[in-house]
Amino acid sequence: MKRQLPTTLAVLGLVWLSQSAPVGGQDLSVSGTASGGIRITKSGSGSPGLGLTSRLSVRALSETPTTAVDGTAAIGFSLNRGDTDTSLSAGIGARTEFKRTRLSTRLSFSRVPTNFAELDFSGDTLDLINLEGTRTRTSLSFNGDHDLDSRTVARAALSYTRTDYEPVNADQVPSDNYTLSAGVTHDLNRRTRLIADTRFGWFTSESAADTESFSASASAGLRHELDSRTTVNGSLGLSFVNTEETAIGVRTSTWNTAILLDAGISHAYSDGTVSLGLSQKVGPGTDGAMEVNVALNGSISYDINAREQILVNGRLSRLSNVDGGGSETVLTLAPSYKIEIADGLDARAAYTLQNADGDTSHRLSLDVSKTFEGRQ
Repeated sequence: MKRQLPTTLAVLGLVWLSQSAPVGGQDLSVSGTASGGIRITKSGSGSPGLGLTSRLSVRALSETPTTAVDGTAAIGFSLNRGDTDTSLSAGIGARTEFKRTRLSTRLSFSRVPTNFAELDFSGDTLDLINLEGTRTRTSLSFNGDHDLDSRTVARAALSYTRTDYEPVNADQVPSDNYTLSAGVTHDLNRRTRLIADTRFGWFTSESAADTESFSASASAGLRHELDSRTTVNGSLGLSFVNTEETAIGVRTSTWNTAILLDAGISHAYSDGTVSLGLSQKVGPGTDGAMEVNVALNGSISYDINAREQILVNGRLSRLSNVDGGGSETVLTLAPSYKIEIADGLDARAAYTLQNADGDTSHRLSLDVSKTFEGRQ
C-alpha cells in the first residue's frame, strides 16, 4: 500500500499534465541562469576548505490565457577538497483556470549534496554541520482553489514527498510524507483578510524504530495592511500527533499536542524592506521523527542604488522531538551583497555563520550569474 499510493498519485499527475498542455494560440518562453563561483567553508575545529561551484538552470513556459505548462531543469557541480559533487533537479507543472476555479499540479525531482544545500529562510534550515552525503527528493502536488463569492476563496491541496539519503544514518533517514490540507480565506475589506486552515499528515520513516506518525492540525488567523507599506499577520492553532514505533518486536503508540503559531510584520521603505517573524511549526525531521520547530526570523534589505543591494537574513531556531526530547538550538546569520555588473549579469558575495549547540560553521562565497530569456 505504501508504494501503490505514490504510484497512483504519479499516474494521476502525468495524466493531468498531458490533458493540460496548451493547444493553439499559446505563448512559448524560455529563460535560464548560468552561474559559477567559489566557496570557502570551515566547520568546528577543522581546517578551511576551498570549493568551486557551477550551475545551469533552464525554464520553459507555454501558456494561453487560461492554461499553462512549464518545465524546469538544473544541473550543478561543486568541487571541494578534491571531491566532486553533482546536483540535479527537474520539474514539470501545469495550471488551468475556469470561471471561478483554478487548478494546478507539479511533479519535481532533486538530488543535491546536503553539505552544499542552500539555506531556505522561509522553511526548515538544513544543518550545515551534521548532514553529509546526498539527499534525493521526489514530490508531487495537486492544488485547487474556488471562489465562493467575490471575497471568499476555498482552497485544497494534496501532496506526497519521498526523501532518501546516502549514506543513511541516525541523522539522515529515508521517509515518505503525505499531506492533505484545506482552508478558507475571507476578505473583510481591502486591507484585512481572515484565514482558516486544516491539515492532515501521514509520515513514515525507515528508522531503526520503524516510525509512523499521523498528524491533524487546525489554525485561524488574519493578515492586515496597516498602511500601503506595512503588513502584519498572525495565526494560532493546535496540532495533534500520534506516533507509532516498533522496537524489538514491540509496538508502542503515543499522542502529543503542540501549539501552532505564526506571527510577523513586514515594512517596505524607500530603499528596501525589513521583516520580523515568530513561528512554531510541527513537521518531519531528517532523523525520521516528528519535530517542533520554534523559530525567530528576521531580514532586512537595503538598495544602495539601482544596481547594488545588501541583504541580511537571520534565524534563531530550536528543534525538538514532538515528545519534548532531543532538542537542538541553531543560530544562522547570512549577510550578502549583490551588484548588477551589466544587463542580466550579476555578482554576489555572501557569508553564512551557523552555530548548532556550540558547533560553529562558516561559509564564504562569491558567485557570478548570467540570466537569459527568449520568447516565441
